[in-house]
Amino acid sequence: MKNKEFAKDMKCYDSDGKQFAHAKRFFGSGETSILAFHHQWLYGMTAAAVCYKIMQEAIRSDHPLHIFSKEIANCPDLVHYTRDKDKVDGYKDLVQAILFIQDNLQFAENGARYGIQNAFFTNEECYNEKGEKDFGDCREDFRIGDNNDGIMIIDCITKKYCFMNIGFGDSTVKKLPPLVPVSAGRYVRAYYPTTGKSLGSYTKKEECENDQIKIQKRLENNNKKVEFVIEQFKMFKVLSLKEVAEIFPTVYADEKEKVEK
Repeated sequence: MKNKEFAKDMKCYDSDGKQFAHAKRFFGSGETSILAFHHQWLYGMTAAAVCYKIMQEAIRSDHPLHIFSKEIANCPDLVHYTRDKDKVDGYKDLVQAILFIQDNLQFAENGARYGIQNAFFTNEECYNEKGEKDFGDCREDFRIGDNNDGIMIIDCITKKYCFMNIGFGDSTVKKLPPLVPVSAGRYVRAYYPTTGKSLGSYTKKEECENDQIKIQKRLENNNKKVEFVIEQFKMFKVLSLKEVAEIFPTVYADEKEKVEK
């Protein structure tokens, strides 16, 4: 996200400087900022639903994900979430509300689950008790930390997104190439196979039971789910590998040849 306006806006309502220090630690002090968010049970259709919600916000000119910009300095939502608390904590509450208050029932009808389950920001996990940067920063290297089902990356500046297998996790996400951005449709297809071959052991079991009809119905249902996601995301562009590498140069420091291709 764009970050250059936050200092000016933060100082307007920060009397003792503590909130400004918190904001600088959380958002950084560069031209742009990255929000790193961990969700313990986010995969498949649910991941697509959350990504769709964020992208809907990102295409708005006044969306709160452009932190402390002039357009939203007096945003009613921001005022509501920050009235009686640390402004950064209030902002985090606002973003979590954006992520998990879903209003698209079609995703639920296709298997998405809504609600926060062990979800939290990891922007400050790299700091020790003294406030010094002492640990790995997942804003610089998204391979740090626990991950089973890949990640989503959303650039609220270019209004593009991608999903990615970051090189480790369960066998489902490993169907995707490591460290390569893919579309929502391709990501979801890994969780809802549309061919008998990709069903793996499940297909073999059903074949042994001669239950081809059940297999066919499952494949047809999976195909409808994938087609639904493709339709929903057709208005959004996918980040290229080069664009992702520009956001996370540390990750791709040894992948220059791959990125240039």
